[in-house]
Amino acid sequence: MPVLLVSYQLKNSDHDYGTFQDMLLSYPGKRVNKSTILLETQDSPQEFFDGIWPFIDAQDSVFVFRLGKDCCIQGDESVQQWVNDHLN
Repeated sequence: MPVLLVSYQLKNSDHDYGTFQDMLLSYPGKRVNKSTILLETQDSPQEFFDGIWPFIDAQDSVFVFRLGKDCCIQGDESVQQWVNDHLN
């Protein structure tokens, strides 16, 4: 199944990001670090972004990429294994 890499920086401490966080957790995925997650979904990056847009602040930074088989990973072996399992 296709995988999206979502990286974000939530900048507004007064904003309620609960729905945004719930949406991230509603997908099968693997957290890479505090602000980056891999999500298994058929959604295109644009479709995913359109779905989360109402729940983030205009000042936030959000990057959504479709992950391909041609990638390199250094670090957490569980992340590397998750990517290998879901991209093959």
